[in-house]
Amino acid sequence: MKRFMLVVAAVVFLIGCGPKPEQAVKKTNSKEYIDAGMNYLKQGDVVNAIKNFDTAIKVDPRNPENYIVLGQVYLRLKNYQSAIDTLSAATKVAPNSGEAYYFLATSRMMRQNPGDKEQAIEDAKMSAEIFLRNNDKERLQKAIALVQSFSQVQ
Repeated sequence: MKRFMLVVAAVVFLIGCGPKPEQAVKKTNSKEYIDAGMNYLKQGDVVNAIKNFDTAIKVDPRNPENYIVLGQVYLRLKNYQSAIDTLSAATKVAPNSGEAYYFLATSRMMRQNPGDKEQAIEDAKMSAEIFLRNNDKERLQKAIALVQSFSQVQ
């Protein structure tokens, strides 16, 4: 009887040491973190959204979409330096991502530091070249419009 009680006590103890229910559902890929981040954004919880997007990058640092999503959030928050850092990382991971260059150009132009205009134009041109190579006509038109609008800014 003592042995049975010891076994029951040990089982109860081990169950109590197990993961909490919210920890048991662990995300396994970056898409799950991106989805969770998007849900947080919809709820207006930017802090947790950014945490999830950051974790998506850590889980899958070779996926440029993870960087692009986080970069866009920083851009919308007018945190231009963080947007530039994140989107620059995206261009290193995926040098043929026209989307990364497009948002990088926009971030640089919005920051308005000395030299940003010239670099923004170069990034916008790079995005246009990539979209042209990929025969992505819709995005190509947007990139061309971006280059033109940046070129007209004094």
